[in-house]
Amino acid sequence: MSAADIAFGLPRERADASPHRVAAGRAEWLPLGMAGAMQQDWQALSRRALEPNVFYDPAFALAAAPVFGNPGAVLVWSKGGRLIGFFPCRIERRYGVTTALTGWTHPYAPFGVPLVDRDEAEAAIAAFLDHVEANEKLPKLVMLPLVATDGAFAAALARVLLRHGGAMQAFGTHARALLAPTAERRAYLDHAVSHKKLKDLRRQRRRLQDKGLLKVTSACVAASISARSEGVIPSHSVLLMPSVKFELGSWKPG
Repeated sequence: MSAADIAFGLPRERADASPHRVAAGRAEWLPLGMAGAMQQDWQALSRRALEPNVFYDPAFALAAAPVFGNPGAVLVWSKGGRLIGFFPCRIERRYGVTTALTGWTHPYAPFGVPLVDRDEAEAAIAAFLDHVEANEKLPKLVMLPLVATDGAFAAALARVLLRHGGAMQAFGTHARALLAPTAERRAYLDHAVSHKKLKDLRRQRRRLQDKGLLKVTSACVAASISARSEGVIPSHSVLLMPSVKFELGSWKPG
């Protein structure tokens, strides 16, 4: 998957611009820990996200925050009171001369796309940028790292910047392998893995079967995963955990 750093300036609404977006109700900056008080709204947004990010799910993010920097977040609410944007960030000094509002990532969260409501994505992004510009305590240089350049969030951001007169520049383009079996997942490995490797996997399976009954199960519900992780799995069984799909890219405004 293609990825890059993308530089952009905070957009301002031009006098001659047409009002294509639905205005958000309000935006606020909070320590991430305080956002835990609204986990129900946060979790609902995570399920409605334009581009899902398991690392910004409340269960993952709240556990990681005390260990990896105690970041803050810009929360964007619709006029009806629904959470439509969640942008985890931290303020950090860059290049020794300036500060930047940087999207929060860490070694165990290699994906930094913010959560925006798929039905109000552009309103959430525009409100985030407006809030950063208006808040005197936040730096005006913004960096959103580890965001796919060909993802839905990147496309929505580009539309907001284009409409509001913001500049955008890509740099540091790179690509990362991605497991993407799509509809033909049952036969995916037959085409993606070499004949020699498949032969070796079959050999290893036969060796496991020599030890006893071999059974493969898949756990997708929290209770099932917990039970199988606590020694309930019969000996010589293989547990398939839910897979996580992510893409890498970066953003930085100028």
